[in-house]
Amino acid sequence: MKKFFIISVFLLFFSICFSIDTNFIKVAVLDITTRSEIKKINKVFLTERLQIELLRYKGIKVVERLELKKILDEQKLHLSGIVEEDATKIGGVTGAQKIITGSLTEVEGRYFLVIKVIDSASTEIDFIDQVVGDNTEDLS
Repeated sequence: MKKFFIISVFLLFFSICFSIDTNFIKVAVLDITTRSEIKKINKVFLTERLQIELLRYKGIKVVERLELKKILDEQKLHLSGIVEEDATKIGGVTGAQKIITGSLTEVEGRYFLVIKVIDSASTEIDFIDQVVGDNTEDLS
């Protein structure tokens, strides 16, 4: 849990540093994807944990997950597997300035959770970091 908290603090710091002319920054957190077959992993739980950590700070507003899913369904996009170029569409329909994505991979018994912050206006990756653990519990 400590590692997950550290990554969310970096996300917070980064987001606040780049939220110019506003008192808050609005983010859309997309579902964490898996890049390999991983047993006993709850991707929705990991996504919600990230949202919880982000919402601890007054400078960040998070687009509600079910509302985000509804909007993306209407736009024929998905909560997972979004590429950087889709960030502009998501930002436009949700009002989010930043899109946060994540992927989880298992390699030789180690788990890697990679988190990206994508600017919805420029589609550039503003921030990327990873959490590494020997089991999935180390990631949350």
